[in-house]
Amino acid sequence: DALPILLAGAAWIAVAATAPALPRSRRALIAAATVLSAGTVATLLFGQRDGVPALGLAVVYALWKRESEFAAGVVLSVLLLSGKPHLALGLIPFAVFRGSRRGFAGVLAGVLLTVVIDVALVQVQGVDGWLATVGSIANLPAIGSLSVFGFWAFLLGGTGMASALSWLCVAGLVVFGAVAGRYSRHKGRLEAAVLAAACASVLASPHLFAQDLALLIPVVAAYAVVVVGARRAAVMVVITVLLALTFAAEYQILPFGVHRADPLVMPVLVLMMFALRPPRVWQRLCAAENDAAHTSGAGG
Repeated sequence: DALPILLAGAAWIAVAATAPALPRSRRALIAAATVLSAGTVATLLFGQRDGVPALGLAVVYALWKRESEFAAGVVLSVLLLSGKPHLALGLIPFAVFRGSRRGFAGVLAGVLLTVVIDVALVQVQGVDGWLATVGSIANLPAIGSLSVFGFWAFLLGGTGMASALSWLCVAGLVVFGAVAGRYSRHKGRLEAAVLAAACASVLASPHLFAQDLALLIPVVAAYAVVVVGARRAAVMVVITVLLALTFAAEYQILPFGVHRADPLVMPVLVLMMFALRPPRVWQRLCAAENDAAHTSGAGG
């Protein structure tokens, strides 16, 4: 089965793009730690192809690191619109609002390319089928989703208030993705910004299964590399949060009946979105460990 290879490849590409000089042993350790997540387990158990979007997002991230904005926009839009359109609500605004005309042109070209290929292969019926698929995804019972729709359905049931709050959250998450895109243009902030936007994307999805969380693997791996250095405690926090996300989605992997933990997924993903602007306690932790590393290095 190629699925484990795709997921491992996604993590490896992200790690290598973030720190090409990082020793291979450390790259492998970080990649392996991020692959051991809910998305991987569910993907393997359910035979899903979520390794392809994860690998694609890793390639897009690597293109952003190289400032190949047009190519990144094309790959991202084709990847999501052709395979996982319900996961595009945070990442597409991210790409559009990165402030690059080439990136914006790439997204438009990717959308056009997706339509042209679809029509060329299966004619107009293909577009109708795509729209029907998107509609069927949006109409699935909200209570089965790990996104904001499932969270509010869990708290308020299938009420109009739950639906209204869900779509209000989606609007906010779309705006958040755009803000993260602008933030990503600052030096050294791409990894935190793309992780936050990816979390916003999965949270805004009309329907989110545990296997869809595999999309986060490459961006979590990239962010883990950014905080690696002397900040071992920071790396442990990142891995711990990822494991918490795995536990929160566990009910979809091994059903536990009334003990399912789906309401925990949204808070954990929101916590991961704080990577965009980490709390002061996190900043102090990293600064303190960096100072300690510099002091020990100077003493040696």
